[in-house]
Order: sequence, then C-alpha cells, then structure tokens
Amino acid sequence: MTSGSDHPDDRNSDGKPEIGPSAGSAHAASGAPPPHDSDRASRSREARQSDKRGGPGHNVLLLLILMLPALKLAWTVGEGSATRDVVTAMGPANWPDVILGMMLGDAPFATLLAIVVSRISFAYFAAHGAVPRGDDRISRARVVGLSLATPLAFGVLIGVFFGPWWGLTTAVAAVLLRYGVIVEYRAGRRGRHPERRAQSPAPWRRAASFGQAAALVLTVVVLPVVALADALDGRSWAPVVHCSVDYGRGPAPARLIELDRVGNGVVGWDVDAREIANGLDCAADDNDVIREPWWRDRLR
Repeated sequence: MTSGSDHPDDRNSDGKPEIGPSAGSAHAASGAPPPHDSDRASRSREARQSDKRGGPGHNVLLLLILMLPALKLAWTVGEGSATRDVVTAMGPANWPDVILGMMLGDAPFATLLAIVVSRISFAYFAAHGAVPRGDDRISRARVVGLSLATPLAFGVLIGVFFGPWWGLTTAVAAVLLRYGVIVEYRAGRRGRHPERRAQSPAPWRRAASFGQAAALVLTVVVLPVVALADALDGRSWAPVVHCSVDYGRGPAPARLIELDRVGNGVVGWDVDAREIANGLDCAADDNDVIREPWWRDRLR
C-alpha cells in the first residue's frame, strides 16, 4: 500500500523534517524559514496531536456510548421510573449490552461503527509510531498486513451477522479510509513533513482532502444520525419473549423484553403492564417492535 519512504511520520537521519529545494532554496542563505512553513508545521503538529488523543471521532464514539443506551431505553420502555427500573433489573454492568443489541439488530449502524473505529484506530496508532517503517519487502509486507488486518476482521464479523455484501462493504470502505490516512501523511497533512503539502502532486492533495472530508462526514454526521435513528426506532435491543407471568392473580400470558435469565425463567420488562416481571415457559417473539418510531409519533 505504501513504501517505507512514504510511511507516516518518516524522518531523515537527523530526525528532522526534510525541506525540499523548491520550499527552502530561496531562504537557505539567510537561514529564515520558507514562507508558510511554520503555519504548515503547526497544522501538521495539531493533526498529529489530535490523532494521538483519538481525534474528533474519539469524542463522537464516547458520546454515543454514553448517550445511546439512555435514549434507547427511554424511548422504548419510557423515561423516568421505567428506565430506572430496567437499568436496575439488568444491572449497570450490562449497559454495553444495549449498544451491542442495537448493533446486532441494525446492519447500517454496525457497518458504519466498524468503518469509523477502523480508521480512528489506524490514525491513532500511526500517530504513536506503531506503523512499521522501511524500504525492504518485509517492512512493506508488515505495513500492508497492518493496514488490512482490522478491516478484514471487521468485514468478516459484519458478514457473519448481516451477510457477505455488508461484510464486503465494511472491509472495502475501511481499507479506503485507512489508506486515506497514509495519503494525508504523504501529502503533508499529517506527520513531521508539512513541506510536502506544497511539493506533493495535485492528485495526492485532492485525494487527501477528499479522504479527510469523507472521514469527517461519516464520523460526525452520518454515524450519529444513523445511531440516533436506531435508538429511537421503537425496536427492542434485547430478545422479546412471550411468557407466563403471575402477579398474584394466577398465571397470565405476557410479552416481555428479556433483561436477564434466572433458573428456568427470565426477568424482563412487561410491555403491557409496564413493570419488571418474572416470566416462565417463555417462547421467542419474532416481532421486536415495542412502540412506533419517534419521528412517526411526532408527525401525528
């Protein structure tokens, strides 16, 4: 995918950025820095430091992890005491299970999340120097393997749950966005070589700009919108079952959202009675819709 000389964050023997003749010859005699080099270096350092902290995608993912389960529970079972009862019944440690259930029930959300995580992780490790350098075949093979490993793994995972086409889409998009990070380094948008911004060919600069824009739109616009739609679609994040429930007046059929399994029964949220119940003799319900989507409810 890339050679060692074009590798993210490569350096010369002195460990300093190499200034090309076109960028520095006019100022070599005076020792003054070429025009705009300080601005380029500053922007490059900021991009690299941002990647080291995880970048904007890190903040988006953290926000989604904290916010999505609460929104999913509040809209599906009802806010206030209903959400508190559900969280208490399933336990705070099972909070990530809500996101996992959302992912397993929504192919677009799972695909986008895998693509974004793949790119963020690659940019993060590249900024920390974890991507190998070198011109020999072994180093190049290691770079290619590192660039392809995670996208292929995510592609297989998504393909197992949602089919081969979703898996192929995930793998291809993740590889392209990872390669976009390498292009940004080669074009001087990242790393220790800001002078490459002016020296790199126009196609590289355009490709770097397109890659940055595509990653930004996917991370801060498309993924949050799809995630919010998943959280507010009114579908259950956990299996829905038909059980026999006894509230003191004899066994009666009930429809539950399964929160936990205890012995030969389940602890779940009774959709009709709107309370936590213990169910026995449970059978799966193929319909996981609990209430109408938020946007359809608001249009009424």
